[in-house]
Amino acid sequence: MSVSYCLTSGVLRREASGAACTSSSDAITDSTVTVTSAAFTRLENTNMVLGKTIVSIKVDLTVSYAGTGPEEQYSEEKITTVALRN
Repeated sequence: MSVSYCLTSGVLRREASGAACTSSSDAITDSTVTVTSAAFTRLENTNMVLGKTIVSIKVDLTVSYAGTGPEEQYSEEKITTVALRN
């Protein structure tokens, strides 16, 4: 089964049905944050000696807190990589 992600109006959404992600897909971010960018990259690292390939997903998100006051303004970019198990 494939899972697709999309960014619509500052909300990161997930569609697990195999269909394309749309603005009616399940929201995975809270209304207190605004996602300004989201990128998912598949990475492969092949060990020729062992004949094995490790697959990872790189996640790059830029998120802002949706506060209204100047003391509540906060934005952060987070990048991480997660290895998938074979």
